[in-house]
Amino acid sequence: MYTKPTTPMNNNALSISGMYDPLTQLYNKELFTQVADSLLRISIRQKMPVSLAMIYFAHYASLKDKYGNSAADNLIRESAHLLQSISRDSDVLSHYSEDKFALLLYNCNYISSKIVAERIQKHVKEDLGNQQHEVSITIGLAEFDARYASSKDNISDQLVHDALESLTKV
Repeated sequence: MYTKPTTPMNNNALSISGMYDPLTQLYNKELFTQVADSLLRISIRQKMPVSLAMIYFAHYASLKDKYGNSAADNLIRESAHLLQSISRDSDVLSHYSEDKFALLLYNCNYISSKIVAERIQKHVKEDLGNQQHEVSITIGLAEFDARYASSKDNISDQLVHDALESLTKV
């Protein structure tokens, strides 16, 4: 019986597959940073407002401890699908870390980002909150402005930092 020989993936395919989160198929942190930096530099030239929402799943660790990795992974997968379904095409969504998503909101100022955050809270409560375990999120917001533009490297780093800082102020 003849079997077609398989060829290993080339380096480009391997590097591309490593840019996406295997659980959610969203951008991982590294690809998010690259894309965000590019969009933020474009927003400087176009004088376009950009905001960032860092979405933190507060009970992720306790869910993982109580129900196991499978339940926690299902929550993250379902959350990714939900966030994708309510995001605009121009938004950049990432599974940023185990219990956090990053949502870069292009052409969206801070006031508009608060409306987006409220909409996300509502959908999470309605669509994910009816499960057998508690699902709650906290959303930290930050708006990109000129003070970030002086950074030569990852200009998104300070924006992420500020959004994460605002998580504790909610």
